[in-house]
Amino acid sequence: MRDELHWGPFTLQWSMLSWIAAFLAGYGLIYLIFKRHKNEQLNNELLTIISNGLFTFMIVWKFGAVILDISIIWTRPLGLLLFTGGLQETYYGIIAACLIVLYSLRKRSISIRPLADALSWGIPGSVCVYQLFNLKTSPLSIYVFILAVVILLGLFLIKTLNLGSGNTAKWFCISFGLGMLLLSLFAQPQVKSLLTTDQIWFAAMVLSGLFSNPLLNFIDCSFIVHPNLRKERDSMMDPKEQDNGG
Repeated sequence: MRDELHWGPFTLQWSMLSWIAAFLAGYGLIYLIFKRHKNEQLNNELLTIISNGLFTFMIVWKFGAVILDISIIWTRPLGLLLFTGGLQETYYGIIAACLIVLYSLRKRSISIRPLADALSWGIPGSVCVYQLFNLKTSPLSIYVFILAVVILLGLFLIKTLNLGSGNTAKWFCISFGLGMLLLSLFAQPQVKSLLTTDQIWFAAMVLSGLFSNPLLNFIDCSFIVHPNLRKERDSMMDPKEQDNGG
């Protein structure tokens, strides 16, 4: 597949286009999920935090090469428009986005639980669109696309996954991490080490899902909000409590 699309005098990179489409799809799905709940003020705050995190990721991913080699600015200034990040820049982008998100949550004293649940919708939505743009690159893309679709169907069908409870994040981490771990075991050739770097990440994802409740509590109490404020915020995200209060 060609990595560049030519439209008159303009040149579009297919990888960049697929990333943008994936982020828009994931953000749109998160937006719809938030609109199903009644706390408009908290929803808007969380959407702003997610937007800032996505913007940070895109900037670091796009221009990560400059961070590694600042001389690019004066040696190849026009090349900055054509650069796209690789795996290393992706990791840097994830770390930078997480730091921005945690800082924003702490600044507003918002629990991480509703955000974790919302991202558990947005991530498989983004994966679906990204893999759809790249189905012809490898057979693995087809299987990853099917896995993301199955996870989204599960999220729609399981009615007990309320936003803000942390259960959605738990189900997503276990199912997606386990699915990707199994796919990687069959798709990748055997290596001398026990697990590859990607497989270690997927295994860690499964473990984080299994221990999601104490992990989210630890993040809240240690880095974000006071426990009393966290309980108040969690109750605001519970639609049942809101209906009883009204």
